[in-house]
Amino acid sequence: MPRKYKRKEGVRARVVSWTTEQLQSAFHELDKKELGINEISRRFGIPSRTLRRRYAIKNQTKLTLGKHPVLGFEHEKRLVAHILKLSDAGFPPDR
Repeated sequence: MPRKYKRKEGVRARVVSWTTEQLQSAFHELDKKELGINEISRRFGIPSRTLRRRYAIKNQTKLTLGKHPVLGFEHEKRLVAHILKLSDAGFPPDR
């Protein structure tokens, strides 16, 4: 019989606390070379290893954590419309 997973109290899910705008501002500060990476990391709330890695490859895009969707937003909307059309025609949706 399978168990029901229960998260331990006090353990947070992995959450990114910085935004793309903060990352761009940090890159701008790094380009000026007035402050070090650690100081900029504290100022903008971005982990220093993340800042170093992203600055080395000039990656400013922020991806979602976890699995990426299989279908794009447009394809998903088309699929929902098709399922609703089928249900109106008398074919109820199931798995």
